[in-house]
This record gives sequence, structure tokens and C-alpha cells, in this order.
Amino acid sequence: MEIIPLLLIALICGALILGYPVAFTLAGVSILYAFLGIQFGFFEENLLRNIPIRIFGIMNNQTLLAVPLFVLMGVILERSGIAAKMLQDMAAIFRGTPSGLSISIIVVGALLAASTGIVGATVVTMGLMSLPALIKQGYSKEFSSGLVASTGTLGQIIPPSIALVLLGDVMTNAYQRAQNNLGIFSQKTVSVGDLFVGAIIPGIMIIIGYLAYAQEIASAMLRRQQATAIVAARHKIVEGAVGMVEMALDQLQEKDVVELDEEKKAAMVSNLMVVLCADKEVAPVVNSGTLNH
Repeated sequence: MEIIPLLLIALICGALILGYPVAFTLAGVSILYAFLGIQFGFFEENLLRNIPIRIFGIMNNQTLLAVPLFVLMGVILERSGIAAKMLQDMAAIFRGTPSGLSISIIVVGALLAASTGIVGATVVTMGLMSLPALIKQGYSKEFSSGLVASTGTLGQIIPPSIALVLLGDVMTNAYQRAQNNLGIFSQKTVSVGDLFVGAIIPGIMIIIGYLAYAQEIASAMLRRQQATAIVAARHKIVEGAVGMVEMALDQLQEKDVVELDEEKKAAMVSNLMVVLCADKEVAPVVNSGTLNH
């Protein structure tokens, strides 16, 4: 009997991974397990008759009315282009900083989380808007996807949040039931507003942590990219310099301009490599002696 809930969760996860819609997966798998439970005797048939009453009770719950309104607000922000315009404006504000785009994404994600209160809409919106821009600016795919995913989850903690609305309804019933069990009849309630107030400081701390981490990681990535570009450029310069030195030696030997032994060739190669590969302009030095002095 204890393994039945685990099988239910595993089947739900498997159906979601296969791409079935969430609503149909949750309802369909639950009903399927209910019929199986009736057949094997571990589920009461009368509980299915209470489903319409339960649905009607949820529809009359004024607290849960915020859920579809939050979803509607998220869809409006996405379809109207307000979120994309907000990201563009924030990126323009932080353009002077090395990690300006990542900071903009975190700030816009926090604002979207506070306005929509849902994770899915925030992640989808931020992913469509910011992932191409992050990859175009040279951020790694791992950092870009992690930044968007972590920023999208701010919708769970920053009030107002759908997760807090649902949790508030559950905690109110559980808290009242616990007080009844303890014999406390002058009951206190845990409202959704109390959860919103309690989530403000943790939400701000998470945002500050994201900003500090993104700033450090983005700066490190920028330095690494610069170092990689410098090494690649140096490699090209050295290859070109070696080719020019080889060509110069071949021309001198072919046209018999001057006779060079190994020591003179080494000195000539050294001087040419210094001239060709130097960072700064090389000052000319007049040598009034011979190649040996």
C-alpha cells in the first residue's frame, strides 16, 4: 500500500516528461488511479461523488480567485511587449557595467515576478527575451540558462505570489485544525497577507545574492574571454612573424645579398621577432659596427 503513492507520482512525472498537458495529466492520472483503487479496494467509491462539491467549494474561495488573475496579468505582459521593453530599458541603463545585461535580467525578472506571481510565464518571457541576447554577448549557455531559470523562480517567493496564495489557503485550514486539536477556541488565522509580509525580506535577500553572484561571474567570464582573445591574437601574430622571417631568410640566401652563418641568422631572427611581435612601436637603433658587434 505504501508504494501506491510513489507509483502515482512516478506516472505523473513520466506523463509530464512525455509532453502531455499538465492539467490533463494531473486529472487523468488521478482518475485512473481512483478507478484502480476502487477495483483493488483501497479507494472508496463515495469519494468520487464528492468531487463536484469540492470543485464548487474551490470556485467559491475568494482567496484562490487571485490565481487566474495573476495568469491573465502574465499573459498581458508577455503579449503586449511591456516586459521586452522593460528589459531593453534596463539593459540601456546598465550598459556601462561589464555585467549590465545579467543585472538587467535579474531586475526585470524580479519586477515580473512581483507583477505576475507565477513561475512559468516569467521563465518563458525571460527566456524568449534574454537568452539570445546573453549568448550573442558571449555568455556561456550554462550561465545564461541558469540565470534565466533562477530569475524566473523569484515568482515563488516575491509577493504577490501564486505559490503564497495557495500556501496561505492551505495553512489557514491547517492552523485552525491544529488549534481545534489543542482545545483553543479563540482561534487565530494565518492570512495570505501575513505570508506576503513575511516573504518580502527573504525575496530582497535572494535578489541581492543573485546580483552579487551574477556580477562576479560575469566579470570573470569577461576576463576569460579577453584572455582567450589575446592568446588567439598573439598566436596569429607569432605565426605571421615566423612566416615573414622565413621568407626574409630565404630571399637573402636566394639572391645572395649577404652571407649569414648560424650565429648571424639567430641574431637576425631575434631582432625581427622583437620588431614584428612587439606591443609598442620599436625605436630604431643605428648600428655602426658589424653584425657581430
